[in-house]
Amino acid sequence: MQWAVPRELLWAIIFTLAVFVVALWPSHYPYNQAPKVDTQHQSENGVGGSSPAEYGPAPQINPSGKQQREHSSDDTPEIFGIKPGEWLLSIVTLMLWAATVRLVRGADQTAERQLRAYIDTRSATIVDFEPGEQPTVTMEFRNVGQTPAKNVRVKVRVQIRPEDDPPENAEIETGGSRSTIGSKGKFSAHVSMASPLTEDQMEAIELGDAALFVSGIVRYDDIFGNPRLTRFRVKLTADGVLYRNNTFDTCDDGNDAEKLVAFAP
Repeated sequence: MQWAVPRELLWAIIFTLAVFVVALWPSHYPYNQAPKVDTQHQSENGVGGSSPAEYGPAPQINPSGKQQREHSSDDTPEIFGIKPGEWLLSIVTLMLWAATVRLVRGADQTAERQLRAYIDTRSATIVDFEPGEQPTVTMEFRNVGQTPAKNVRVKVRVQIRPEDDPPENAEIETGGSRSTIGSKGKFSAHVSMASPLTEDQMEAIELGDAALFVSGIVRYDDIFGNPRLTRFRVKLTADGVLYRNNTFDTCDDGNDAEKLVAFAP
């Protein structure tokens, strides 16, 4: 997994370098303050023997070679009583703080995605799939996440509908049984058709005009206290009945995850 540096952090680093450059850049150079020597006066002093006092006191030189100033003042302008350099340093500090907060939040979100529970569909099987019988479908689920899923609730519905008109995913009413599924744990849900399968319904499925749809939703809470859900929708078509021993297919829509495993009896 690649680690991307936030844009705010890059700008904060650039401004920090700018502050250091401004702070360390010398405002006065030694050669600019070196004492000037009047060669003409030195020649006259050497020839005429005049006293140096006639030309005023010689400038005092400190050991570093700079002329001592009688008066020094800081002419740096201030904004609301704060120097520009201090303003810049404050801005950089805020940018670094914002970048740090973003990094921490990103790390928390990454950890949550890696550690939280994920409920996935594993398989779907059907029994008593004959005219005059009441078919029963068993959906198997698994927690493929790293931590337990709490308050797990499942709602499954079986319907025979035109193949190009899939049903909406069944919602969960308030209440119902709840359970906790640990990491890698499995659980199943069983549901039967509301009425026995008829000859006409079986013929419509075998001709490809209709399909047996199993749809529903799983709701649960992760260990971080966030509500989660997994929608699922599979179907039993003519190919699954005639050539693949009542094997279900994953529907293109109505699923929160990609196609995971082949639904086999």
